[in-house]
Amino acid sequence: MPGGEIDIHGAAGSNLVIKVRPVESPTKSAIAASAKKALLREIGARWRKFSETELTLFSTKDDVVRQVAMLYGVEKSQALIDVDAVFKGRRL
Repeated sequence: MPGGEIDIHGAAGSNLVIKVRPVESPTKSAIAASAKKALLREIGARWRKFSETELTLFSTKDDVVRQVAMLYGVEKSQALIDVDAVFKGRRL
């Protein structure tokens, strides 16, 4: 929606000018950053042994699978099942 001004003529010839500001939609990168942040929160809630710093270092699902397997002592195949359940088709 473009910005601009709207003149509205009132009673007795008075004018009211309303300034309209365009509403900016979020950028793709802002949406992706928000989605990543939400996914990292879910990972942190599911596997509480990860520190905030460790969470920010994850860049792929495979990173999470490897760390879950190592930190929690589970087979990589089981870690993949567990991680897939959290990711639900999303990507970091």
